[in-house]
Amino acid sequence: MQMSKWSILLGIFLLSGCGGGSGSSSEDSSLELTSIHTVEEAEESYKALNSFESIDLSESFDSGYTKRVSTFEKAESVSCRDGGSLSYDVLMDGKQERVSYHECRVDSEYYNGVFTITTESDNRQVIEVSDYTYRDVGGEVYMNITISESMDMDLLTTTLDGVIKQKDITSEVNNISFNDFIIVEKDTYGESWFTMDGVMSVESKCVTGRYQFKTLEKLVETQDDSDNIEMGILEINEARYHFENPYVTITVGGDERTVLQRELEAEMNSSSCEAS
Repeated sequence: MQMSKWSILLGIFLLSGCGGGSGSSSEDSSLELTSIHTVEEAEESYKALNSFESIDLSESFDSGYTKRVSTFEKAESVSCRDGGSLSYDVLMDGKQERVSYHECRVDSEYYNGVFTITTESDNRQVIEVSDYTYRDVGGEVYMNITISESMDMDLLTTTLDGVIKQKDITSEVNNISFNDFIIVEKDTYGESWFTMDGVMSVESKCVTGRYQFKTLEKLVETQDDSDNIEMGILEINEARYHFENPYVTITVGGDERTVLQRELEAEMNSSSCEAS
């Protein structure tokens, strides 16, 4: 499974450098982790990655009013067509941009909350999304999260803290919270790998639980179209996943099973594990 599909970040960056807010709300780090005692439970817990990948926030930001903010050149406030307003501010000598939605309504769409993007240096940026709600006929998205990104040579480090909650019109939910969840990626010609470490809690049609991710050996992506991991070792709670393309060996205590990675992917994407 390649982890280059950062729907969370892609959605937020549709703001093209315009945002607002302060702080995030993440879960209590002292909460117990979900127990994993068997390979079957380990396969189920691996589905947490599917919920993570399924987050798609592009619609939440891809609106006429959001795009309009990218045209602002100075502090400005405008009324939303069907009620409410949005404002744009530049702070910290231009190093910080903030967008605040004040119960902004446009047709069936509703926006409320604050984004802040702070450029701390040429290679570090912090995005804070504070109590942001987007609602339309398809459902609702709520976010209270901080995303920090830094680039060092060819390494991109992303840290997530906070919550993202989605609910569609059928009342299906896909809620994810992060506690100091760190993703390190390198994607250059001939070299592509990632690591992921931290706590992620998931509530979805696919899986519900609280998981501690530890990368024991960096997860190297294949250079073909298989979406497999070439090699690497990932630990999720009590389970260990040892990738050797095209297989993954899952070990829990004294229980061990080797399966094709595509079979594990098929289980994750089965009708019983569709994202909400």
